[in-house]
Amino acid sequence: MGYWVNAIKLIEIIIFVDMKKIIWLAFILFQFLLVANAQLPVTDSDSLQQELEYWNIVLAKRPKDALASTNRGIIYLALGQFENSIADCSRAIKVKKKWVDAYAIRALAYTSQGRIEEALADANRAIELNPDHTSVYYTRGLIYIYMTNYTLARRDFLKSTRLNPTHIESYLLLASVYLRQKKMEPAITYLSKAIELDEYHAEAISMRGNILFMLARYDKAFADLNKAIALDSTNLLAHNGRGLIYKLRKDYGAALADFNKAVSLVTDSTVQKKKEHYFAPVSKGIPVSGRQLKIIGSEFYEIYSNRGTTHFMLQAFDKALADFNKAVELAPNSEIPYNNRAMLYFVTNEYDKALADTHRALEISPNYMKPYIIRVMLYEQLKDNEKLCGNLSKAIQLGYTEGKEKYNEQCLTNK
Repeated sequence: MGYWVNAIKLIEIIIFVDMKKIIWLAFILFQFLLVANAQLPVTDSDSLQQELEYWNIVLAKRPKDALASTNRGIIYLALGQFENSIADCSRAIKVKKKWVDAYAIRALAYTSQGRIEEALADANRAIELNPDHTSVYYTRGLIYIYMTNYTLARRDFLKSTRLNPTHIESYLLLASVYLRQKKMEPAITYLSKAIELDEYHAEAISMRGNILFMLARYDKAFADLNKAIALDSTNLLAHNGRGLIYKLRKDYGAALADFNKAVSLVTDSTVQKKKEHYFAPVSKGIPVSGRQLKIIGSEFYEIYSNRGTTHFMLQAFDKALADFNKAVELAPNSEIPYNNRAMLYFVTNEYDKALADTHRALEISPNYMKPYIIRVMLYEQLKDNEKLCGNLSKAIQLGYTEGKEKYNEQCLTNK
């Protein structure tokens, strides 16, 4: 414990520099939610089942009702029953060969099964039938996102906004495209347009706040995140982002309150039910990148990691260890939880465990700088100057400029 004061600056570098990386995970989640729920009725599964029963009754009476078939196809799409959705839309198209909405919904169902060529053909056919229909450009833009063709996705969303300047979803998806390309300023621009149209859109305000944090515009970020929480107290990204700002300000008590709230939201059964509805398409086949699946499957490990580092700075080491263990459990293939736990083990003088965790972090991400810095501190305590210098040299190569003076004094002069 005696090295706590001396190591505090290094500890802050090791832990706090990762905050921006952790916020990027939130961006991925935000982008996924936008895409996975586009065109889907955002409601709980019980309501969807009630709507399904209603359209079942309608179609039992009017089996050739194209509108009813399409509406039931939308419900099936929201429930992740893609084959049923395709069958209903196909039935509607058979009755009305130029039924644009059926082509658009079937395109999304095909996309959800990874049948991209068929999806794109349906979207193109819908646009051919009605080139002034806002939603069909929006739909094709979603397909292009799944294809990672962001240029064409952006073109279609822009076309959608030109046809309907009040189409909030297109502005949100434009922001999503720019986020995927890590172009923050345009993302802020389109989120702001969406917020102009709906000043109560908590998700858009929250994400804009997180981006502003990334750009070090902390006061504006804080204002956005406060507003998002006021509008929706269950907004995970807002609590997480505001907690990071509090932590940056070293207001650890306030940070801990936000992270506690975020953890409670992750484990709350009502929120879990909502999350299961959001993520239903993942388990049923919507094609997303491996990185997205990793984040979604990790059950928000970064929130536990954030709370753990806050406990750590408050020297509540037992609580920090519990959170880091949970983060490792949820995301065993992410380097960040191992790095954080290694730092804790160093401070509590459990050097073998600390070395083991740095080894695992570097197995996952060999060019991750932070574990090398921890090893420098470890080998200093173990009086192994050769390994200290080797790890310090590697950390400097990876961008740890703060270590150059120490390297010159301790490594070059001892040769």
